[in-house]
Amino acid sequence: HEVMQCMVRNFCEIGRFKEAVDMVIEMWNQGLARSTHTLNCVIGIGCEMGLVEYVENVFDEMCERGVSPYCCSYKLIDHR
Repeated sequence: HEVMQCMVRNFCEIGRFKEAVDMVIEMWNQGLARSTHTLNCVIGIGCEMGLVEYVENVFDEMCERGVSPYCCSYKLIDHR
């Protein structure tokens, strides 16, 4: 998951936020365990980039796929 978070950050640095999210979801589809911490990383970066609507979609996807948000998840969404 640390590698995934690093990859997400690197994708976002070059303006590829959507691709970073797609990569995380594809890795889940390939068997990588779902991680609240990894999705919080995605949500936090999306909020920093001002991608509010997309972040809300990621949060919804997180909940639909059975990744339980915790207090940090809600704080990240709240501070957008």
